Amino acid sequence: MPNLQRWSNIFELYAVVSKDPVKAKNVGTNFNTKIITTDYKEIYENKDIDVFICTRHLDHAKLVINSLKNGKHVFVERPLSTDLDSLLKIKDFFKKDD
Repeated sequence: MPNLQRWSNIFELYAVVSKDPVKAKNVGTNFNTKIITTDYKEIYENKDIDVFICTRHLDHAKLVINSLKNGKHVFVERPLSTDLDSLLKIKDFFKKDD
């Protein structure tokens, strides 16, 4: 997250989501975000927010798929997926647009 602050001239860190409300508040306060929440669906409902996923690796694929289904641009730290089944679901998301 500190590295993201260096690019504040390119984008704004607008929201933070964490399952842990204390962590969400700490991170959101430290980075001066406008939205601090434990419910990622709040992000999906806001059409002006794109998604940067930097959470536990096991959650990456699920969050990527949900973000894409909600029309979000997504950046995900590696790995994209931790299992083949989830990776194929991401691939299938893009295949349906062919």
